[in-house]
Amino acid sequence: MNIRELFLELTTRTYPSGTEDEIFHLLPQGIIRDFSGNYFIEIGDSGTIFTSHLDTHGDTIQSINHRFSGDLITSDGTSILGADDKAGVSLMMYMIHHKVPGLYYFFRSEEVGCLGSKEIAREMNLENWKRVVSFDRRGTNSLVTHQSSIKTCSQDFSTSLLQQLRRGGLDYVVDTQGVSSDSLSFIDSVSECVNLSVGYQNEHLTTESQDIKFLERLARAVVAIDWENLPTSRQPGQREWIGQSLVKPKEYKAPVKSKTEGEIPKKPSKKRFKKRLNLFGSTREWGFWTR
Repeated sequence: MNIRELFLELTTRTYPSGTEDEIFHLLPQGIIRDFSGNYFIEIGDSGTIFTSHLDTHGDTIQSINHRFSGDLITSDGTSILGADDKAGVSLMMYMIHHKVPGLYYFFRSEEVGCLGSKEIAREMNLENWKRVVSFDRRGTNSLVTHQSSIKTCSQDFSTSLLQQLRRGGLDYVVDTQGVSSDSLSFIDSVSECVNLSVGYQNEHLTTESQDIKFLERLARAVVAIDWENLPTSRQPGQREWIGQSLVKPKEYKAPVKSKTEGEIPKKPSKKRFKKRLNLFGSTREWGFWTR
């Protein structure tokens, strides 16, 4: 699989929140649409959820005309590039192609408040999942360990992951300045939740760019990581901010955007929600139906 060609195919147009179904034909064979409009596929036996998001910033559909300068890909300046987060989508499709075990979630409506991931975090049984890794950070060296000033992973986990990334020739460092990604939605239920740089810059602007050589290097590195043996020691639901610590407050929820920016769809009926779906030999009451 050629990461460069895949990225260019995924960024021929913008996909505002609400149009994510229009990219379905480009997603991996066997992918499933859940009750909330997200897409997922499970590979092998794993305790890891990998995430990216399908929507792009803005509320209009625009064609994207690519421009190239060395290792950088940009638009022609009349639109965003959409590397946020088609870089992450490309990376996950590469991992799926190479059969790296994990639950791969392509979320909807991240740009309007992480609506797709928040609904899954509320409704999915996450008891057996140990880590959530989002591929949705600008730059080329950030391992985001704090989002909205909240610590989202243990030092054991971040240290081990940094070591494996560096073995792949990537100079990642701990980044405590994360704001919000889909992984933040899971911190009350899953031990280790992080976000990784995927090589884009100037997201949401017409000057957005993607370092495609970096994305290719990252793709080779992540397929070699032993994700299942990374240590998990953070207690889900524990609240630890930069400079202080607080344990298990009641019902913490990340901020929700206003209704004018997008609403969480109504839950399906209880009977339909409890529908069982066999996922590659594992049965979980998630309430998904397929497209």
